[in-house]
Amino acid sequence: MSVWDSLYRLDYLDLAFVSNTSAQRATIYGNSQNRIAISIKVKIVDKNNNPLVIPADELLRSAHLVQFRNGKRLNWEGSGPDSKPWVYTRYSNGYTEVPSFDTVLTDIYFEPLTGEQEVIFYLYATDISSGIDIAAGFHVPGVGDFNNSESGTNTRNGPKGASGSTFKNPKSIHLTSLAPIKKRSIFKFNSA
Repeated sequence: MSVWDSLYRLDYLDLAFVSNTSAQRATIYGNSQNRIAISIKVKIVDKNNNPLVIPADELLRSAHLVQFRNGKRLNWEGSGPDSKPWVYTRYSNGYTEVPSFDTVLTDIYFEPLTGEQEVIFYLYATDISSGIDIAAGFHVPGVGDFNNSESGTNTRNGPKGASGSTFKNPKSIHLTSLAPIKKRSIFKFNSA
């Protein structure tokens, strides 16, 4: 029996910057190295309103980032042509300092009091960008995709996607990327 067999509804889906959950905007360098940690929190409940604990590997396969305006998935580790120059991955690469953020990184967790589970992704830009608005997405096997993009999805939020209303809970965060800082070489010439 799969954990998804007990699904009654997706109760909660949210995203935020890991180190500053109240921030709505952030800027990173468009150098493919500088990354910002983004948290996706999800809560799925059974028919008794008890939270389901989704195994970590399934949680990672299901959570994703989307464009806020149209709900299209962002590039996962550079595998797709959409939303360039923005790419997200599971790996921080250690270069996660961004202007005005001190990153405190966590891994997947289950919050016993609320039933929320969290996945951390790292978003980066391969070039300069004036910005993108992103939202969280979550795929429930046997039901369909949910996201908190501008228009949401048509997936019914109920057992096997056969009943319930559609999930609409718009929320976004905005990112821009700056030109990378380039090291300058200083040459000294000896005059003889």
